Amino acid sequence: HELNLPIPSVMIALLVTVAAARGLAAPGRIPTAPKPSHTRLRGGGSMDFTNYIATGVAGRLALSGTAAFVSPSGCLQLIGVPESEATGESSLAYTRYMAASMLTLVAALVAGAGEDFAAGPVILYGSALSLLTSIPNLERLGCPKLPLMVLIVAQALLAALTCAGVIDKELTFVMTAIWALLNGLQLHVLPELNPKLYGMNQELSHPAHAMLRATGSLMIAAGAYLFALRYKGHAFALAVLLGSLSTAALKFGFFDAGSFGGIARKGAIVEAALDTALAAAAYMAYTSDLAEF
Repeated sequence: HELNLPIPSVMIALLVTVAAARGLAAPGRIPTAPKPSHTRLRGGGSMDFTNYIATGVAGRLALSGTAAFVSPSGCLQLIGVPESEATGESSLAYTRYMAASMLTLVAALVAGAGEDFAAGPVILYGSALSLLTSIPNLERLGCPKLPLMVLIVAQALLAALTCAGVIDKELTFVMTAIWALLNGLQLHVLPELNPKLYGMNQELSHPAHAMLRATGSLMIAAGAYLFALRYKGHAFALAVLLGSLSTAALKFGFFDAGSFGGIARKGAIVEAALDTALAAAAYMAYTSDLAEF
């Protein structure tokens, strides 16, 4: 159940995607982002407090996503899910999908720090990889492969054409933000609809239901991040992202995973408090950049 997927190749593919998309999309810079040297995540120049926040957030999400992808049942049991539910097929499938979506958000955060339109194609590539790596688990739930493959090819093709300059980078960027928000809302509000859309009739387990809602929250955060990045720059977008993650953590701990036990609730409170503090710090960095700009 635990190590039946090519984990190293997935991680390498995500990292290569970030590097390729950033390099190819570099000419289309976001004109409204203030002070490029103050908001870059890496690559020369000064590194201010915003960079430390972005690096820390990306690292934390990467560690959490990797752990949940490699050992979904172990992570579920860690927050109080009974072993019988944590090892169920739907719990494993949707926890891994949530973890892959979290790693996609990490890749988008790294790409977005470059202040160009690379984050759009990166999210599309990451979404395609998330679905691709979920096929072995979803197949056990009776999910047909054809609709998944059509969606995977469509997302990867759109990203590739955008990076090649065939499709306008800003158009893809905005389309990706809208798609992330709408898809995230559907997953969060009506998670039980998602399996039915792919022809699966199995009932969702409680952990699977919670993980689909969490995936929706990550997509909503990604969409909000892209819109804020487009119009206000990386520091403000980072504050929006952290505020979204803080709200999602509280909802997960107190509602979606409320019956898992006190561990999930306490962890959610700690995570929400940390994200709220970091969001405030990122917003202060944004206002400081505006004053200097």
